[in-house]
Amino acid sequence: MEKFLSHRIASCLKTISDRSESLIDNKAWTSSITDMLCQIGKIEFNYTVAHPGHGGWMFDIAWLDYDDFDKRLLSRLVLAVESEWKTDLNNLRIDLNKLLIANAFLSVFIFQSRAKADVAHYLSKFQESINSINPPHQNAILFSAYNFTNKEFEFHFWDGRQFSELVPQ
Repeated sequence: MEKFLSHRIASCLKTISDRSESLIDNKAWTSSITDMLCQIGKIEFNYTVAHPGHGGWMFDIAWLDYDDFDKRLLSRLVLAVESEWKTDLNNLRIDLNKLLIANAFLSVFIFQSRAKADVAHYLSKFQESINSINPPHQNAILFSAYNFTNKEFEFHFWDGRQFSELVPQ
């Protein structure tokens, strides 16, 4: 299920990047991503969706599965999303750390890079962060790197043990 959901989200992000010319700044990117992922969570999967300003949670976006919504009996955090548009490692790690302590079924980390080589460097640094968590982080993470030079996303899937490249379907 994590791979299916990762492919669906990667496909959504690819759609957004295909029309990136209309996204003039980081706020527009964040808004576009938030709108699309919230729609998918609500409409396609029927989850309660929280994001800043709308039942805001500790993540940019969260899909919540409640046993009883009226009593706020949460059964699981299905999706946790963080996006960071600054490219310095400290800011990236701050947002990644939130995902690493979350017990989400799937986490999504969206960031930007200047070149493919940057992504490889970031992924090696992110693996250091993953390895430093005790107990070890075993849940899936979709790393979504937007290359602002060639204006497209590159996706890498962490399965709880290792990275693999993910190609949107």
